[in-house]
Parts: sequence; C-alpha cells; structure tokens
Amino acid sequence: MKKLKTLFCFAIGTFVVLGISVVAYATGSVSGTITNTISGTIYGAGVSVIKDNYVIDNYVTDHNGTYSITGLAADTYEIHMVAENYEYRLETGVVVTDGNNTVCDFNNVAAEGKISGKVTKSNGTTAIEGVGVVADCNGGFILTAITDANGNYEIENLPAETYTVTAIDPNYIFPDDANAVVTAGSTTSDINLIGVNGKISGTITESNGSTPIEDAIVFAKDSNDYILNGDETNANGDYELKYFGTGTYTVEVRFEGALIASANDVSVTDGSTTDRDFSAAGGSISGTVTDSNQTALQGILLIAVKGNNTYQDISDASGDYKIERLPAGIYEVLLDPNDNNNLRSTIKDVNVVANTETSGQDFSLGFDGKISGTVTDSNAAAINGALIMAICLTDSNNVSSAITATNGTYIISCLPAGTYTVCALANNYVSDTDPNIVVTTGQTNSGNNFTLGTSGGTISGTVYESDGETTISGAIVICHSTGNSIGQTTSDANGDYSSTLLQSGTYQVEAVASGYSAEILTGIVVTAPNENSGNDFTLDTK
Repeated sequence: MKKLKTLFCFAIGTFVVLGISVVAYATGSVSGTITNTISGTIYGAGVSVIKDNYVIDNYVTDHNGTYSITGLAADTYEIHMVAENYEYRLETGVVVTDGNNTVCDFNNVAAEGKISGKVTKSNGTTAIEGVGVVADCNGGFILTAITDANGNYEIENLPAETYTVTAIDPNYIFPDDANAVVTAGSTTSDINLIGVNGKISGTITESNGSTPIEDAIVFAKDSNDYILNGDETNANGDYELKYFGTGTYTVEVRFEGALIASANDVSVTDGSTTDRDFSAAGGSISGTVTDSNQTALQGILLIAVKGNNTYQDISDASGDYKIERLPAGIYEVLLDPNDNNNLRSTIKDVNVVANTETSGQDFSLGFDGKISGTVTDSNAAAINGALIMAICLTDSNNVSSAITATNGTYIISCLPAGTYTVCALANNYVSDTDPNIVVTTGQTNSGNNFTLGTSGGTISGTVYESDGETTISGAIVICHSTGNSIGQTTSDANGDYSSTLLQSGTYQVEAVASGYSAEILTGIVVTAPNENSGNDFTLDTK
C-alpha cells in the first residue's frame, strides 16, 4: 500500500521555491510459520491481513510453511489462516509498525473438524435448498455453509469447540438452534434443522363485515401467551402472518391499542396458509356530556375499560359520544375533564351486548367549585412550583391538584361540592395542611393561603422484619398529622428512615413494604426543630 506525499520548500529572499513530489512506501510487514500437530509445516495455507473487515493483502505459505506480507501501514490488524483439511485460525490485535516486521506464527494447527447435517421442512424429509447454516463458537468466530439441492450442508475448517448451529432463510423460521461438539479430525454429523413457514392471512373489517380497517395490528400468540409475530393491515384491511409450525394459535386484532377482535382456535399446517378474516366487535356505549346547566360539553375524553383493555371517544359539539368496536362484557366508563385536574367521574357496570348499542350513559358535570390561594415563604416571598392537593373527606380517591404560578398563586377547579383537606408541598420547605375547606357548586373558596417555613422537626427510626433484627430497605414511611405537615421517606440499606421538615404536632406514622403487612404508629409528637427518634417498626410477612 502506497501513500503519496508532497513536500514544499519555501525560499526566503532570493532563494528559489522548490516543489518536490516523492513516493513514500508503507514499510511495515508481518511474517510467520504455520505448523501442524503431526508432520511439521503446512504448505499452501492461505494467510490474510484484514482491517475493519477489508482484506489488505493475502499470501500462501511456501514448502517451509512460511509466509511474509510486506508494504503494510502502521496499524493493528487481524490475521486469518485457512488451510485445506485443517482448522481455521485467527489472531486479533496484531500490531504493525513502520520499518519493522511483526512475527505471527500459527503453531500446532490441528486437523479440521466438521459439522454436517440436513435442513428440511417440519415433516423431516422435504429438503430446503439454499439455506445459510452458521456455526458460532460463543461469538468468537463464525463459519458458514449453504445447503445443496438435497438440503445437506457441511461446515469445514472448524477448531475443536462447542458450536451453536443456526439456519437463516428469508422464507422460513427455524424455531430451534442446535448444539454441536466438534473434535479435531472428525465430523459431527446429523446436526439437522427444521424450518417452518405456515401462514395466517385474511382481512379485518368493521362489524358490518365489509368496510376494511386500515392500520389495525394483528398478532399471533402461542399456548404460553407468547407473541410470535405480527402485521399491520393495509388500506384494504389485509394482513399476513408468517413462520408458523403446525399447531393452534390465538390471533388478536387491535386498533389504536384497543382489542377489537380475537380467536383462540386458529389452526395452521406448516407449509400452508390458513385464511382467517375478522370483523370488529359491534358493541358500543353512547351518551351525552353536559355541565350543571345542561350545556353540551365538547372535547371531553371518554374511556371505556374492561380488564386490561381500554377504548375511547371524544364528545362532539352536541356533547355526544359513542365508544365503538366493543366486545360483549361489563365495562367501566371514565370521564376526564380536559383541564387536566386529575378528577374523574365514573359510570360502573355498563353491560355491553354483542352488536348492540348501550345508550343513555350520560354525564352531567357539576364540578365547578374552586379553591384558590397563595403560597409564600416566611419572608412573604412567593413560592413557584409548589404542589397543592385537595382531598375530598368523603371520598379519598377524589384528589385534585394544582401547581403554583411564579407569583405563588394557585387555583384548583372542577371540584364537586364537599369538604376538602388541602395540602401545600414544596421542595426544601415544611409542608402545611388545611383540613376543612368547604367547596360549594358554582363558587370559589378563595384566600386559602399557606406560609411555608424551612425549619421543621424530624421523625426517625428503623424498619425491621418481625424478628426485630433483620432490617428492611426500601420501605415507604408516611407521616401524617391533621392540620399539619405530611412527610414521606424511604428506609435506606440499613432499614433506617428519617422524615424531616415536619411542623410541630402529633403524627400518625405508617410503614409499608412489598411482601409485608403495614404497621401504624400513633401519637408520635414532634416539637420543631427537634428530632423524635427510635420510632421503629417490626413488619410481619404476608
């Protein structure tokens, strides 16, 4: 390999500028001797110098088993050696420097091992021609062969090792790899591989059986509920699933994430195509969404839930919605106001009958009460980004929230009438709680202000198992005091916990850990800024 360099000498004063072009040769080299385990040197072995999968140069050993490859640039190379009837060898990380020779011998090259076998269809007799068969030695190197017209293959030049043998063909899948132990000078035979190419195809339509559904996802599962493969329907609703062995499979059809059709009895014969069409389930849930004045609400998200499957629609300008493609069953319908305040209204136990519309599932939103106020620190400076939570005292699952603006103000909207506990939390501040804020429909309860300090008390202790000695890490410890702070922390690797920034007051402290029954401590008194320590838990296993 040659490199051309141009040197320029620049004159100063009256000297002449001289331009000279010279050729610079790469001057590194690699050489060595190849010997076997029986008769000495190996004549006619091929040696290749490779860099980044590119062959730089080749050489064939002489009668003395020697080779020499010159004109190499300074670099790090792979040296590959292959000889008829001998094992393949590879040396990596061979460093060549300019003007120097690097010796790379291949000593005691053993007689080759071989792997042979046959690749057939699942009947074990019909040959598959042109399949690539790969022998992989734990990722160290890979040798290959191609099956002939009879499906036979033989991989040569293998060192004594244990190999994983796989087959590759775009028209088949080979479910099982094979392991082969190779010994020098021997052939490991009957390493046979089975290819399968059964197919499932068909069309996905709406419940009317004629309107195609585009972009539906169709996938097949085996008896262990393992997804084998899938396809997406085209504009005609067509799909095709490939690579199945003889057996019975479950096929599911989903659209926008929702299950709209399924079957668990799709039988496939290897080498054949099973035609199976699906029509989307024809059940539906409909209704109207209005506010407390019976004014239609547009753009409200409605979600129907059945098990792990969800279906949805958005109310139109008339407030109407219709959630379609529902399989028969019992559903829960959830409604989310679009102001993202985390409050949901729910209709439970909605019975959907196949190919029937379940109507009259209406929502009337009287959630127009509000709570507002300002959050500041002890210097009356606004606290931006504080979390304000409103928890309904009669329904602890009814939780709404807001984040304070840059001026410290907040407003929590769309609240049903009732009495709420409102909590203010901010990083590096003592949290605060107001337990009795009343909300009236159509009105805003304003002036609910919080002043958060930075000096609080601490509750600490250790979480143990029931033996009182083995500690539990990762337990969640919650400190709660009516009208005061809320604190939450996690026990460390030693089972220790410490909940800081708590207001003075009497607390209930609860420890919860996966696999254990929860425990509650009551009457834990905090006097800020002091620490109340030794509040230990012993949790029983469930």
